[in-house]
Amino acid sequence: MYAIQEKQNRMKRTFIAINTQLSDDSLELVDELKTELQDEKIRWVSNNNFHLTLFFIGDTAPNLIPDILKSLRNALCKFDSFLLKCRGLGVFRNYKNPKTLWFGFEPSEQLLRLKKEIDSVMSFLGFDQELAFNPHLTLGRTQFIRDKNNLKSLVDRFSNTPIQTFHVNEVLFIESVLTPQGAIYKPLDAIKLRI
Repeated sequence: MYAIQEKQNRMKRTFIAINTQLSDDSLELVDELKTELQDEKIRWVSNNNFHLTLFFIGDTAPNLIPDILKSLRNALCKFDSFLLKCRGLGVFRNYKNPKTLWFGFEPSEQLLRLKKEIDSVMSFLGFDQELAFNPHLTLGRTQFIRDKNNLKSLVDRFSNTPIQTFHVNEVLFIESVLTPQGAIYKPLDAIKLRI
């Protein structure tokens, strides 16, 4: 019902996510990847912008945000915090046409339940559910890869490497402000999970 309301002039581009601040060791691995791929055209994600997207909303009327947050709080208050293990390097779409370089996650029943609950809340509010959920941390968006064999070799080398374990104790509602230098992410609110 809310999603079909008339758009307002000052829409906010929003999404729901888990904050995933990388450790120094993890950032060293990212720096190693940047060095190995320094001759390629890749728009790397800022070290402050790593996150695991749970639901991308897009243009959101500001007057709808309190209702979204209230619904999410009511639904997520019963969820316990949990550990989430980040592992492995990969690409979307494929090596012939790579678009995104990412770190993956080990399967997590808690994460899937959290995602399902958020999807249910957003569907009730009138937002379309996403078709597939492939949890990942975007490291960079590829614009042009000259040496695709080198990229494949890197992904093969780190495809099963443990990256980091995250303690998930909150879900963030974030505004994404697009600028010529890239997106700036502004957390608008944090929904706490049970400790």
